[in-house]
Amino acid sequence: MSQSSVKALLVSVGGDLAPTIFAINRLRPEALCFFVSASDQGKIDREIIPKIEQPPRQWDQIVTPDPEDLLQCCRILLREIPGLVSRWGVEPSQFTIDHSGGTKTMAAALALCAVDVASSYHLLASKAEAKGGADVTVGGEGRVLYEGNLWDELSAVGRHDAAAAFNQARYREAADLFRKIEKRVSGGAKPLYKALADLSDGYALWDAFDYREGWNRLQSARKGLEMAALFGGPPGLKEVVARLKENLPFLEKLVMGTKEIKPELFLDLLSNARRRAQIEKKIEEATVRLLRALEVLAQARLAERGFQFDRIDAERLPASLKQEFVQKYTSPLDGRIKLDLLGDYHLLKELGDPLGAAFDQQWNALKISLEARERSILGHGFTPMPPDRYQQLWDLTLKISGTSPDKGPQFPKMAF
Repeated sequence: MSQSSVKALLVSVGGDLAPTIFAINRLRPEALCFFVSASDQGKIDREIIPKIEQPPRQWDQIVTPDPEDLLQCCRILLREIPGLVSRWGVEPSQFTIDHSGGTKTMAAALALCAVDVASSYHLLASKAEAKGGADVTVGGEGRVLYEGNLWDELSAVGRHDAAAAFNQARYREAADLFRKIEKRVSGGAKPLYKALADLSDGYALWDAFDYREGWNRLQSARKGLEMAALFGGPPGLKEVVARLKENLPFLEKLVMGTKEIKPELFLDLLSNARRRAQIEKKIEEATVRLLRALEVLAQARLAERGFQFDRIDAERLPASLKQEFVQKYTSPLDGRIKLDLLGDYHLLKELGDPLGAAFDQQWNALKISLEARERSILGHGFTPMPPDRYQQLWDLTLKISGTSPDKGPQFPKMAF
């Protein structure tokens, strides 16, 4: 029962050596490491190496002074395995462990400590103890072979952790966790985890306002997830795909729209602010985004009236504002007139725009939140933005804009 060679093999050594020798000759590793007790170390050169049919290119040993001390075995493995992986340059999908030999404690330690760097396991058990596996003959004695990929089962735990990170708006972390699983699961499951990693990356890019690259990544994820959903996939996958399909047309408008100031940007900033406040509890960052949303709303309305946000034409300003705005808003850097949030809404009010009037109607309440913002750490002061002042600013923004927050994009929730 031979198979193609593996890249790397870590075997526990002790007791009956025949299963260990069988495993090495069957798997024909390019790199081989023995996990062995100090008392059995001499057996490697005397009894194992002479019987290896295809010598590996690289050899190593990890020696435990006490094969019955689980903590000692784990401590040594955790210390030595990272260096081993680095020297060998192997991926988890290329790493196999065999725990047919050694004490039960050594086998347990190997399974515990190598699970993060190895995907495949290999075990030869006596027929008397076995209830499955494949029959093999080792040294004239009947044995049962068990082998497989631990990560085909462990992936459910890893997927849950990645989904939890995604739902907490830690999209980059979720992508890294999904890629970790992708590297470890068997071939048939890899496309699902690649697509989930791309999905997480795509939403991370979107969340950071890199709309075009996010859209490209999410398009790639959609294809992979749709294919995975056809074959079932984990519970909740179809809901994630459905929400992604709802989001993509909105994001496409941010990427492909012809207007310099796209109306969708206001809604996206609202949604971004809500994620910062409700999910991450980052009130300061939420406030920055919310004020920018309020400013974008005014800039978009002014753009509809022919005013460019970064170069206001003084000749088009109402006479009542011209002198004040030229003096107050002319940039010392390029000589252009550039308005701030209050200037935008002041101009809209003088132009008779309903949005300017709505802002003015809420001014007495609004200035309380704006003063709190001025005193905040990301404003110009040293006091964190109070959550109640942020909430007041949120409510006022919705009143001024006449918008429901549900009109903005809602990122998926992963229920797996």
